[in-house]
Amino acid sequence: MSDNASEAPKLRKIASLARESPDEKADDEYVPFRDAQWSPDGACLLTCGWQPLPPLAHITGRKRSQLHTFHLIMPADLLSKTDEYKVKPYSTYNIGETISAFAPYPGWDQNDPSTTLVLTAFPEAGGDAQPMKLRNGLYYEGGPVHEYPLVQNEKHLPVYSLAFTRSGDHFVAGSDTLLSIFDVRRNAEGPVEQHKTKPSRAAARKLKYSEPGIRGRIRALDISPEGLLAVGTGDQSGALRSIAIFADEGRGPPIMNSFLKNDLRERDPSVSGMGVSQLKWSPCGKYLYVAERKSDVLLLYDVRASTHLLGILRGRNATANQTLGFDLSLTDEKGGYEIWAGGIDGKVRMWKDPHLKEADIPAEIVLEAHTTPVVSTLVHPTRSIVATCSAPDAAAARLQLNDDSDTDSSESDSSESDSSESEDGDEKEDGDEKGDASTEGPSKDKKSGSNSDPPRAKFFYQVPPPADLKIWAFP
Repeated sequence: MSDNASEAPKLRKIASLARESPDEKADDEYVPFRDAQWSPDGACLLTCGWQPLPPLAHITGRKRSQLHTFHLIMPADLLSKTDEYKVKPYSTYNIGETISAFAPYPGWDQNDPSTTLVLTAFPEAGGDAQPMKLRNGLYYEGGPVHEYPLVQNEKHLPVYSLAFTRSGDHFVAGSDTLLSIFDVRRNAEGPVEQHKTKPSRAAARKLKYSEPGIRGRIRALDISPEGLLAVGTGDQSGALRSIAIFADEGRGPPIMNSFLKNDLRERDPSVSGMGVSQLKWSPCGKYLYVAERKSDVLLLYDVRASTHLLGILRGRNATANQTLGFDLSLTDEKGGYEIWAGGIDGKVRMWKDPHLKEADIPAEIVLEAHTTPVVSTLVHPTRSIVATCSAPDAAAARLQLNDDSDTDSSESDSSESDSSESEDGDEKEDGDEKGDASTEGPSKDKKSGSNSDPPRAKFFYQVPPPADLKIWAFP
């Protein structure tokens, strides 16, 4: 650990994810988590997970995405107990499509089932058309309450990010260089308003835009207390990484944009990532925090008068293609707050009042939370508990498993040939059976040299490491 963070935070694990059984079959119960959010009233924890579909998924029944709603009604004496409490999902939604983004309805009230709604979006255009869907988070099986199509040239456009407006009457959907605003009450209807984040020159002159605009897939959205919409873009190459700020919750013109410059990458490669993955405004609306894929830091911008890079939160340890989220937690009535973020090393880090500091800002607390990357770190609005979700990096696990399969296959072949030379007695006794087997198929040497089916089969049907969820208590 290169930073000066304390290794002994006063947090105690009080709850963890419940499983049906400890064997490997239980791993299918939860697919790896990708994102998590508190419900607006703080009564529920919403998680989203997905994994690539293996071959013969229609036979095995493996689902690609899952939405869980955890109803956090815990025993009153939980904080004084020594045994861990096991949390189970109140409602689960399985779907054979990737969920690219989800957002709970701002008016969520667990005592009013008509408000416990979750909006989901899908990234894949083509194949089975998938409009955005609004479902009841306490009863996913009931089907969608509303659907919102985003169609262009008779095809549904992929949506990569979602954000409800402050009133909850509308929501913003981010696509490729396109912002679409929907009325929540209008079922099966398209957007009421759309804006290109980089309009043509003629359109820019007509709209009197003073800013050039930004291009790329809109991966992150966040609305400030004053109604400014922050938009972050990124692609697989990292070339189209940029940020813009729009007035009137996305309905107004861009106020400032393209301030995520590539010159940072040249000066310090550890600072610049491969595309914006999350944006979050400070409670005062003066500062904007930026997270990127494959970046070891969080960027802090002062956006009051200009896009000034105020500070760099160091030591995040998120240099992976996987999206690792962060959270902001108020600590007092005077505007103090903390930033909490997880890393690929399974640790959670906290930065206290970074807006009062400048330049390089090290973490002040490090918590040993998981053994796999921490994809979400969420501090409860009451600041009584912290929820952490972890999941392996699917892309890294895929490559590693494939390499291990090839290595294991070659090592197995060599060890089998060595054992055949050292155990002559056993070989002679089973000679007839092995001779018959060799005439029916290729030899082991030929199979290891030319046929790669065994390691591929081992890879495709490998069960991924299980998802993990833990809840920690403040002192």
